[in-house]
Amino acid sequence: FNVMSINIDGSNHLMLVNDGYFNLLPQPSFDGSEILYISDRSLYSISQLVVMNNDGSNSTLITGDTLSIRMAKWSPIDKTIAFSAYEKENYYTYNIYTINHDGQNLKKITDGIPVHAIGSFDWSPDGKRIVYDVQSVSGYDIYIIDIDSLNIHNIVSSDQWPRIWPMW
Repeated sequence: FNVMSINIDGSNHLMLVNDGYFNLLPQPSFDGSEILYISDRSLYSISQLVVMNNDGSNSTLITGDTLSIRMAKWSPIDKTIAFSAYEKENYYTYNIYTINHDGQNLKKITDGIPVHAIGSFDWSPDGKRIVYDVQSVSGYDIYIIDIDSLNIHNIVSSDQWPRIWPMW
């Protein structure tokens, strides 16, 4: 899949990425200067994060090949990216991580949640917390984690399907 840019009126089509890989979920940074997307360069094996300038230049892989990315979102206040991923050697252990746009300061903010999936997540408007949903063997839960203290609070617990796509 390609990554393209287009004006809201449908004009100015610009191909940003056309590399033959599966490139998914592009999104602009909070200031519009960069674009983040997920790229499966190993074809169904390990999905990685890529950041590029908004004109398609300076495309840089910012994660290695030990994590496979499921979802990623820019912080609403700076150039930090949160993403959910599983470790290559442990397919059933998802975590949420943060990383700077330049690939520095990778930080695991959840620790080895034995789940089927971390579905979706969203940053708080102030960039200090993340709300996320978890599908585990016991049901479906929604949590909030404080980015600085790493305190986690379960705010919804259910054995009913589904409690997904939490948003602020």
